[in-house]
Amino acid sequence: MTGMRGVVVSYVHPGWVQHTFMQSLMLALSHDRQSETPMVVGVMPVRFRPAGIAHVRNQAVAEFLAGDGEWLWFVDTDMGFRPDALHQLLATADPRERPVVGALCYGVVEGEPDDMGGVATRVFPTLHGRAEDAQVFTEWEGPVPSGLVRVAGTGAACLLVHRSALDRVEYGSWFDPVIDGAGNLVGEDLSFCWRLGSVGVPVHVDCAVPTVHQKSVWLRGGV
Repeated sequence: MTGMRGVVVSYVHPGWVQHTFMQSLMLALSHDRQSETPMVVGVMPVRFRPAGIAHVRNQAVAEFLAGDGEWLWFVDTDMGFRPDALHQLLATADPRERPVVGALCYGVVEGEPDDMGGVATRVFPTLHGRAEDAQVFTEWEGPVPSGLVRVAGTGAACLLVHRSALDRVEYGSWFDPVIDGAGNLVGEDLSFCWRLGSVGVPVHVDCAVPTVHQKSVWLRGGV
């Protein structure tokens, strides 16, 4: 790792970003510049392409590995986070023991449509286990932990990755979707975690690093 340095921030965008994200990113960069040990050495926006999100994330990784950054911080453009989020993740991460650490993020699953044109939704933490017998990811059961937890998979919405973990995965395939044991196509972020697990790279989530995730949902009133 001689010559490796700092953090490269990367985000995938369709030509615009949410205000929440831009405010969070600007404050995080300002916090980093004013810290005793500034870590950010570059910001790498990557334009979304028709080829899909997996292709674009793979492009971001390839560009990162072509440089000399030590850590790659993926942040999605519909996310919000505190100014010290990056430095919290760096304090938790370790190149050998914890080379991949995510913040606590939440997603939304849509259910059945109602009789008013809306759709029921359910919020869940992006903490996933893995049912080894069926080779599928499972949702987190029980209360969300208050600190660091090892998981089989998490999203890439706010994810810090050491370059050594990326080097362990076959070049160019990092986020390519896999098929799980039930025959389902797995999303690009969990597919990345799947590949990491297959080569023995652990994935952690620091639940003490919160985020907000901007989504459109239906709010139902009455009975």
